[in-house]
Amino acid sequence: MNPDTRATLAAGTATVLAISPLGALFSTIGWLAPALGAVAAVTGAHLLARMVRTPPLLVPSVGAVGLLAFLTWTFAGAGSVGGVLPTAQTLRLLTAGLRAAGADLGSYAAPAPATPGLVLLATAIVGWVALSMDAIAVTMRRPAACGLVILLLYAVPTAILAGAVPWPYFALGGTGFLLLLAVDEHERLLRWSRPVSATDPSCFGDPTPFRFRGRRTGAVALAAAVLFPVIVPGLSYHGLASLRAGGGSSGGAGATLEPFSLLRGMLLRGGTPVEMMRLSSDVGSVSYLRTLVLDQYTRAGWQMSQPVANQAATMPLFGAGSRGGPTLDVHVTVTGFADHYLPTLAGTVAIDGLPPRDRWQYDRDREMIFSAAATTAGKSYDLIAMPPNPTADQLLASAQLPADAAVRQEWGAVPPDFSPAVAAQVRLLTSGRTAPYQRARAIYDYFAPSNGFEYSTATKDGNTGDDLANFLQQKQGYCQQYAAAMAIMLRVAGVPARVVIGFTHHGVPANGYWSILNTDAHAWAEAYFTGIGWIPFDPTPPDPTTPGRSLGQPWAPASTPRVSVAPTPGSTSSRPAGQSQPTKQRDNAADPAVSVTARHGITPTQVGTGLAIMLVLFAVATPGLVRTAQRRRRLATATRGDPAAAARAAWDEFTATAADLGLVLRPAESPRATAARLVDEVPLHGPQAAGMRLLAMAEERCRYAPDARVDGDLPTAVRAVRRGLLAARGRRHRLRARAAPSVLHTARDAVDRRLGELPAQLASLSGRAGRAGRTGRRSRHARG
Repeated sequence: MNPDTRATLAAGTATVLAISPLGALFSTIGWLAPALGAVAAVTGAHLLARMVRTPPLLVPSVGAVGLLAFLTWTFAGAGSVGGVLPTAQTLRLLTAGLRAAGADLGSYAAPAPATPGLVLLATAIVGWVALSMDAIAVTMRRPAACGLVILLLYAVPTAILAGAVPWPYFALGGTGFLLLLAVDEHERLLRWSRPVSATDPSCFGDPTPFRFRGRRTGAVALAAAVLFPVIVPGLSYHGLASLRAGGGSSGGAGATLEPFSLLRGMLLRGGTPVEMMRLSSDVGSVSYLRTLVLDQYTRAGWQMSQPVANQAATMPLFGAGSRGGPTLDVHVTVTGFADHYLPTLAGTVAIDGLPPRDRWQYDRDREMIFSAAATTAGKSYDLIAMPPNPTADQLLASAQLPADAAVRQEWGAVPPDFSPAVAAQVRLLTSGRTAPYQRARAIYDYFAPSNGFEYSTATKDGNTGDDLANFLQQKQGYCQQYAAAMAIMLRVAGVPARVVIGFTHHGVPANGYWSILNTDAHAWAEAYFTGIGWIPFDPTPPDPTTPGRSLGQPWAPASTPRVSVAPTPGSTSSRPAGQSQPTKQRDNAADPAVSVTARHGITPTQVGTGLAIMLVLFAVATPGLVRTAQRRRRLATATRGDPAAAARAAWDEFTATAADLGLVLRPAESPRATAARLVDEVPLHGPQAAGMRLLAMAEERCRYAPDARVDGDLPTAVRAVRRGLLAARGRRHRLRARAAPSVLHTARDAVDRRLGELPAQLASLSGRAGRAGRTGRRSRHARG
């Protein structure tokens, strides 16, 4: 294989490894096959171009033609000639596909479904990466610069996703970078001569010959980059610990994404809704299913603190109890929802049907059930709940908590730099209202459509600082803004509050159950009242396009929808300039605060675990693979090399085989003496003994004779000797030769030698530093 071919294949392989982080941006693997096809098309075009000796500067152009042909065949075959030759119609189809990708980028949040537009965009980007990697590594002979491209591929999902990108993606990209460096190092060194070892006769006794060091240094650096965050406090969650916690960023229980990170994309998503779960009850409609509680408000917005495992989620749940509501028996069957947080009802007092091996835990204060070891996928369980159902008089009688009360300290904190404009608005709304419920109801009623508030996705993301003030001024948003705004405004008014993420539904049951869809995800606020507990408030205005979703509560009745009249042609809108008209999307079209994975989808945890298993298997198989490659290379040299190189390669393979099988080779023996001894001790017979003598003769002629040529087939002799040694040794030695071949012992000896040399090197470095210091002092003294 010539150097250009080897470098081209290395660039293609490195590209395949480097694009793996893009998988974190998709909810399915539908993007992967076209992306791999693009890499194969570009790499194949480059190989063909270099095979026919195309000028180097024109090779990337050939690769671009190959990429265009692949895109045409995959995405625009209807407008092409023969399926691969693009036409004007092909370019129009590809342009339309890229426009659809632009629309999908504004409609979906990561991880997004593999829509045709997004797959086309990803395939084009991957093809561009393949072109760039080859041009940099092969055409310009600067493979180290490819690290910038690989880093960019990892940085993009890191910047887009709210949670940490799983570390195996980084390891794969780093491995691709090391592959490029190793191939380049190999080619550069071979321009001078062949690689040698300490036992090579051409070293003339030199114990430290020049050898390939870069790949070992790079491997150590890559391992340190993955393992170092585990050691440093505060960084461990982005290292190997992400596998233990499920790869999320919301706390120890392992939510796959930060709450609110998917809301906008899910609100705008199109296509067929996916069923998340089925709910059946012995009573009427069950309004809200809770999954997450966001209880910390900082400058970064509402966040979830780490859940506390007060007890195992078994029956009954200690600490939960009635707050005046009726007892509900509910059965939940999860069909398409996969997360580490279990959908439950407010006031859940007992749960049954969860497998003990999943280790589900119950957080009493937040009324959350979570597991770091399992997800909700495929679960079926029963709930007994006593949800809150206070009367307005009971809420009015609830006393104000003192400022130093534990509940208010934990659930009522407001940042000192909170928006003065929003705080002033809260004071205006609650002026003259002494009871906590009066203040809560005043804030809740403020978000009514009669005050100009409308449901719309045409609003900027954000729920803190000026964004919150802008939301209250523009008066349009979706449930993220409404729940976040009401909860922090309650805290400013002295009422402990938090945001809850979960699901709601509307309509009537069919076939004896309610079907909860991904479009039924929702966010609302909860307020704490003394002697009663946490009470839900849903301030999101109802949408006339989805009647029945905002059911309201006796203490917080639903508002009447405000119907917007579309402007007639030529009319003007009273909305401020630059502000879009409200988009009537379904509020139940939206708000998964956690990752909503389609049925049978692959979760990031599963991907990370699979990659970890693959890495372990690869590590176990690597010594044997390296030894096999080493044997084939030596046999090829013994077949085609000059007589001296052939003899040396054949003897090296014999000594390596002996080391694999634990045979003792005495350095003081000549090759002929070693052959005679092994023929008698092993023993070797017939062609095996003749092959052993031929190898010894060839090695001695290589060392001492002007002409190393021998009469005989050295590769055949090597294979015969190997078969004889394997047959003579026991099963244990043969297993050792496969599982722990001599390359491991060589690596261990190299490490031991380097460690033995370390004290002398440190002493030498210290001596040089001391001499430099004395020289500097003498120089300063002379100048003085």
